[in-house]
Amino acid sequence: GNQTLIDSYKSKRESACETGKHFCDKGGTCVPDKTPCPTVKRDCPAAKPLRCLSDWSCQTGDAAGAAACPDGNHCTSGAKQTLCPDGLTCAVNKKGCAKLMSWEGCPAGMQACAQMDGVCAANATMCEKRTGCTTGSFFCQHKRDAEGNIEIGADKFPVAECGAAKTANCKGIKPGKGREPQAAVKAMRAEKGEKLEAKDSSGRVAVVIEMLMANAFKAADGSSTAVNFTIGSVADSIVQNGGLGSYYASGAIMSAVLVIEPSQEVVVNDGFLIQLPIETVGGEECAKIVANIAILTIHDVNDLDASPEIVAVCTAGTMADGTTCTCNVNVTAFSAFAAVDYSVDPSQQLVVESGNTAADGVDATTTTPFSAGVHINPLWWITLGSFLLALTISR
Repeated sequence: GNQTLIDSYKSKRESACETGKHFCDKGGTCVPDKTPCPTVKRDCPAAKPLRCLSDWSCQTGDAAGAAACPDGNHCTSGAKQTLCPDGLTCAVNKKGCAKLMSWEGCPAGMQACAQMDGVCAANATMCEKRTGCTTGSFFCQHKRDAEGNIEIGADKFPVAECGAAKTANCKGIKPGKGREPQAAVKAMRAEKGEKLEAKDSSGRVAVVIEMLMANAFKAADGSSTAVNFTIGSVADSIVQNGGLGSYYASGAIMSAVLVIEPSQEVVVNDGFLIQLPIETVGGEECAKIVANIAILTIHDVNDLDASPEIVAVCTAGTMADGTTCTCNVNVTAFSAFAAVDYSVDPSQQLVVESGNTAADGVDATTTTPFSAGVHINPLWWITLGSFLLALTISR
């Protein structure tokens, strides 16, 4: 049938990719293994937040919108009965689709939640649970205790402070949403003070990497030429279905997910600082909140089966504007990074949400909470992280 022809075509194109590259459906091109494929679907518009399961089209989030979704598609035979966003490819589940192509916004069968831009759920009821805000209200910030920990409700989701209208302090946006870095590249030498900033679509600084000392890195081949460092964002499909998926689903991610890649292999000695903005009001609140946030990394962002590793617990800082709270960490390798609040347990993800099974690329029984090995005693990490960063800056 048609799917057999599609699979045959893809097999032939895959075999044309040289070692170290993988095939992308969009454009039919081969790209480096660590480079994500071009995006084939963008966010649904606010007026049509529901992504139809059958064909990835966008509809209104009410019963009429759900009824307007087509009944089926051509993915009806064998194990591959999930249609991918290109409208042609069939896969075992959405994770299988994400291994072949990228998309932004909610996956098929989910709708964007009006209360908090950047959050997806199966229906309006689950939007209320996952955002912590009732229909018609908007997310302001997470509710935290005196120690800066996010409070968790009886339904196992983070508790939110919500407002009746969007304001400067109540934006209705998921932490990190809108702070995704636009692509930035710079030839950097191993000199103290070398810095690369990437800005978001609004012109705000989305991330800063800076060398705090001379000879912070060197090219692995021993050459003394400048190395091009590139900063970019990570597609929603990779975040949703890869190693960070459970943290995304539980609401634990507090920053944009980004990737930093050098143009050649480098050896990092020490003193390579990353600054990520964290949405707070600054001052004492910044220090308390950041003390509960760790940076996780995945070395190959395209390996959706890879598990994240902890880099360090953040040290609080500020951007050059003197007000924007930042998570500061000293890194020794480059890959994909995300700031994760470990007061939210990602093992809770989707346990109360029906309609999501392992066949959809979501399996609540196989998540990796911090308590299962990724998370180490927070006070120990905070002390060590603060000490190392302070030591680095003082040199």
